[in-house]
Amino acid sequence: MPADQSTLVLRADAGPKIGAGHVMRVLAIGEEWIRLGGVVHLLSSALPAGLAKRCSDLGIRLQQLKAAPGSPGDVTETGGLVNAASADLLVVDGYHLGRLPSIEIPTLAIDDFGIGGFTGAELLLDQNAGSSDQFYADSHARLLLGPKYCLLRREFLARRSEETEVRETIGRILVTLGGADPDNVTSRILDTIGDEGPADRRIDVVIGAANQHRDQIEAAAAGLRQSVSLHDNVTNMAELMTAADLAIAAPGVTCWELAYLGVPMLLATLAENQRANGEFLFSRGIAQQLDFRSFRGDLAKISASRRLRQDMRLRGMDLIDGRGLERVCRHLCARLVELRPATKADIREWWEWSNDPDVRAVSFSSDPIPWESHERWFRQRLDDPDCRLLIAGDSAGTGFAQIRFDLDGNTALISISLAPGRRGQGRGTQVIWTACDSLFRSSPIERIEALIMPDNAASIRAFEKAGFVSAGETEVKQRPARRFVLERGQMK
Repeated sequence: MPADQSTLVLRADAGPKIGAGHVMRVLAIGEEWIRLGGVVHLLSSALPAGLAKRCSDLGIRLQQLKAAPGSPGDVTETGGLVNAASADLLVVDGYHLGRLPSIEIPTLAIDDFGIGGFTGAELLLDQNAGSSDQFYADSHARLLLGPKYCLLRREFLARRSEETEVRETIGRILVTLGGADPDNVTSRILDTIGDEGPADRRIDVVIGAANQHRDQIEAAAAGLRQSVSLHDNVTNMAELMTAADLAIAAPGVTCWELAYLGVPMLLATLAENQRANGEFLFSRGIAQQLDFRSFRGDLAKISASRRLRQDMRLRGMDLIDGRGLERVCRHLCARLVELRPATKADIREWWEWSNDPDVRAVSFSSDPIPWESHERWFRQRLDDPDCRLLIAGDSAGTGFAQIRFDLDGNTALISISLAPGRRGQGRGTQVIWTACDSLFRSSPIERIEALIMPDNAASIRAFEKAGFVSAGETEVKQRPARRFVLERGQMK
């Protein structure tokens, strides 16, 4: 799924009032886009120094906006910088950024329960539990809803352990209340912990980049008999999480990271847009609710029950599979693939690609295709209502793959080949995914099948990464074949 030096522009803000969650979400996409070979810019207003450094460390080009956030000037300035960067895609995250600039490129808007009121976006992501198309009834965007689209950064994906057991006791607690914690709930938690728990228990406190209460937090930490470590501008959050036996957090972005890593949680709802996530996690037994009236007793109960903590771990890990970022980037990359029906003008190029020695070597018939046979076959297929011949190309109109769907009732058989010089670059999976997504959305087809030679490892890998699952073995032209299937409901 290469981004091929395509330019992605991110637009998000952070600060003491709005926290850092909006910026952290877009940075997850930006980091992945760079890994895929793309270029990333972040447009932001007065970004805190810690987050600015993180952008620099990731290789993201930061541009500080001059206009007031969310103002008409912001819209104009953003549009101008998007055009100046020759951007291919725009990602926007922020409740004050619902009015999007008038640009001719696809836009992904990230929202929570429709608060942002975004209009004009082609894709709309709401990764919250309880998100629903009812919040976006007036939107014409493709909706990506629910925790299956959680934007987990690579640092978390690399730290997950499949170990099911939790430690006997809580030896280490992580306190992390987001990038700002405007009401300084962190200090209140430390004050309430008091002398609860053994003296050798360690407490790690994360102070977000936009947090303005460090002095008070430091004073509260000094009053505890346990060892307390304060962490500023954290770049090893996944490491801190996996070291913790319990996390005290809020049901915002952080709760999905903790669930994926299997860290038991005690959650304090700090904002209305976190309430649905909290209620969902409490009802699923993935987290316990923090109530200051019973906080110390609840903490003691969780500490005493290894079974309770183990259940929270397993249920959290079962909820988040870690593929949300991949799914979102798959949708973004699909906007860089131009699909069009093949025409008579494509007849020779299709023949040349099909006759490439590498293609013939993995075909069920390896003999070269005579021009006369191909010409007759191609014209028949163009006229066949049960056959769809497609060309996949880039934004410049240069074709790099050919796709054929043979339709039979509610099932389609897919065949694909890439142009010489375009193979081995990760394009195959994206083309397969994009073509199948298009077919499902434009037809009543319920199942797509692929038949692949058993020793064609590259093709098998590409189809599996696109979501196809193995469905046994068969024969094609008296040669063994592996059968793979993608159901409409499996389309990610």
